Amino acid sequence: MRFLFVLTLLSALSQAAPFSLFDGKTLQGWDFDPAMWRVEDGMITGGSTTEKIKKNDFISTKQSYQNFDLKLKIKVSGDPKTGLINSGIQIRSVRDGGAMSGYQVDCGAGWFGKIYDEHRRNKVIWSPTPEQQAALDKAIDVTGWNEYRILAEGPRIQTWINGVYCMDYTETDPNIALDGHIAPQVHSGGIALVQVKDVTIEELPATPGIPTWEKVGHPKPKAAFQNEKGKSLFQGSREWSDPRRWTEKSHDFCRRSGYPDRYVALGKWRYLLHPAWSRFKALQRYRWRWESRHT
Repeated sequence: MRFLFVLTLLSALSQAAPFSLFDGKTLQGWDFDPAMWRVEDGMITGGSTTEKIKKNDFISTKQSYQNFDLKLKIKVSGDPKTGLINSGIQIRSVRDGGAMSGYQVDCGAGWFGKIYDEHRRNKVIWSPTPEQQAALDKAIDVTGWNEYRILAEGPRIQTWINGVYCMDYTETDPNIALDGHIAPQVHSGGIALVQVKDVTIEELPATPGIPTWEKVGHPKPKAAFQNEKGKSLFQGSREWSDPRRWTEKSHDFCRRSGYPDRYVALGKWRYLLHPAWSRFKALQRYRWRWESRHT
C-alpha cells in the first residue's frame, strides 16, 4: 500500500502544472512574421480586416512539445465573399520554409473537428463521425469564439471543441514525428482575422521511444520543379528533360493553395506554372498557362 502511494505521488510530481503560453501583452516565446502577427486588445492577432491573405502564415512556439494538454480560445472572422476564411492549430509540427509541417487541428466553416496533415501527407486524416458532427454543429460559433482542448499522449490525439468530444486519432505510421511546435494559422484566401487568447498548456510525461523529428528527419527543401518524392518533373520529356534550360523568373504565392507560383522560361516563351494543379503534377501532363511571349 505504501509502495502504491509513493508511485502515485511520483506520477503526480512528474506532471508539470498548467502554464500560460501567452502573457496577453507580448509575443515573447513565439516565432512569427511581424507583418502578419501582433498583439491587439490582449489577444494574439493575425491577418487583416482590409486585405486578402496571400499565403498561409503561422505563429509558432519557440519551444517544442511532445505530450501535453493544450487549451485555448480562437476566433476566425472575415467576409466569405472575399475568399476562404479558415485557420487551424498546428501541433507536433516544425517549420518547413514559410510553412509548417505536421498535424493541424482545423478551425473554420466546414472544417471544424477535422485534422489535416499539413505540408507532409497533405490530406485530412480524421473527420468527425455523423453523430459527432451533429453535436459540433450545435455547439460551434462559426465566426465567434470557440474553445479548443487538444490532448496529445504518445500516438493518440484527442480534441474537444466547446466541450464536445470530436476527435480520437491514433497514429500508426512509425515514421511520423510525435513532437514539435504549436502554431496557430491564418489561411490564405479572403479578408480574414484570426484571434487567439487564454492559451495554456500542461506538459505530460514523455513517452519513451516514440518517433521524433530528430529521429525521422526534418523536412528537406526541394529544388524547383521536383515532386513530393524529390524526382524531377521533367523526367520522360525529351524536349524539356534538362532543367538547366529553364530559368525561374519570379516567385509569388497561389492565393488559394499557399504554394508558390513559378515563372519559368524556355527560349522566348514564358509560362506560369500553377502548383495548385495537384502539386506540380500538371507539369508532367504538359498543361501550361501562357503568360507572355517574351521573358
